[in-house]
Amino acid sequence: MSRERRVVFFGLDCASPELVLGRWRAELPVLSGLLDGASYGPLHAVHPPITIPAWASMLTGRDPGELGIYGFHQRLDRGGGRARLVDARSLRTPTVWDLAGRAGLDSIVVGFPPSYPVTPLRGCMVSGPLTPPDSVSYTFPEGLAAEISRWVGDYRFDIEAHRSGDLERVRAEVFEMTRKRFGVLRELLRSRPWRFCFVHEIGLDRLQHACWPDDAGWDDPLDPGARSLLEYYRLLDAEIGNTLELVPEDAVVLVASDHGARRLEGSFCINEWLRSEGHLVLLQQPTEPAPLDPAQVDWARTEAWADGGYCGRVYLPRAPRDPGGALASAAGRALREGIREKLEALRGPDGAPLGNAVCTPQEVYAGVRGIAPDLMVYPADLALRCAGSVGHGRLFLDGNDAGPDRANHTWEGLFLLRDPERPGPGRIEGCHQLDVAPTLLDRLGLAVPSWMRGGTLA
Repeated sequence: MSRERRVVFFGLDCASPELVLGRWRAELPVLSGLLDGASYGPLHAVHPPITIPAWASMLTGRDPGELGIYGFHQRLDRGGGRARLVDARSLRTPTVWDLAGRAGLDSIVVGFPPSYPVTPLRGCMVSGPLTPPDSVSYTFPEGLAAEISRWVGDYRFDIEAHRSGDLERVRAEVFEMTRKRFGVLRELLRSRPWRFCFVHEIGLDRLQHACWPDDAGWDDPLDPGARSLLEYYRLLDAEIGNTLELVPEDAVVLVASDHGARRLEGSFCINEWLRSEGHLVLLQQPTEPAPLDPAQVDWARTEAWADGGYCGRVYLPRAPRDPGGALASAAGRALREGIREKLEALRGPDGAPLGNAVCTPQEVYAGVRGIAPDLMVYPADLALRCAGSVGHGRLFLDGNDAGPDRANHTWEGLFLLRDPERPGPGRIEGCHQLDVAPTLLDRLGLAVPSWMRGGTLA
């Protein structure tokens, strides 16, 4: 490949292959046009299929265990009391733009999670989700923030209303945020040198969690959720098209997502279940639903507790460890496997097996850094989420204990790779998020480091 060709990567958080490549393909002329002569298909997610670990893996070529990033927070101990929000300092592996910069190539990076606080690179960066909303130091170089204010006014890193239950407010904030993000991206493409460009857009994730329709809603032209989603997918398609007008025709274009979406059918109260099984002991009975308070846990008698989320994370706080963090005693391993077996055999409110998917980090990662959970739990294989709160008096909830939510994640995101010099075969199967970073480096004409786990997408 010519050393002068450029690579642009549109990262669409939560974009669903069923919608982009199926139901709404004809509604999205830009993306549909890119499919001609491209390689495309589902993109299998890392564990867990959640924004921060997934994008970090895609842009480094290492899995979440090797990165030590298992969600939005990093545990500092197993006792439930110490954790910190993941940020750019949590990511210690070189990204694609780091490697490109070492080779003398400039990059434009907009919205990567996690990228705050921003770190120097060869090129420019605008930080992404988890940036404090009032931050004035969110760019590299620092003076770029003033330019962004002149271009678009107040810049949005994320929306404020995604747990509000107010669809109109969510919709308004998402549309405004996306227009500004792509407006900034285009100004950067016009004014900065670049060989690699990456933009991450969180809006689709926020909107789908707010308004994913029931099954019948997809075919109802009056369903507010389906209508809002179609309008937003059309907006993304148009913004990508307007951006590609600034990109050379021979550029490599990649579109990918970190996971897909499906209807959320409710929540499994994992800490309530651990209490019912005698593994989690509280000092007093909760009188109303509330997050698990480490100060109310009887740690001397507690064998296990869990963080909630789209993936439940179970920790055995007192089990001895070897230096690598794995369970070191037969008793600890027996406790873990006993909990796993009971979770896998669990039945739902209707008495039918839930089909929970349960694994250990050692089974799904090439390495394990930091404080990893002892078990990772996907209730009903992502039909339900895990509620970490206690005090419900029952094991199953109709919704999300963290606020209004209509969607859960799925294991399959999507990818679309268009390379004019290497036409693709069309739809292909079996691709993985760890294939993304090697593909980007390959198309940039750079060597792929031996520590990257994946191959190339095509």
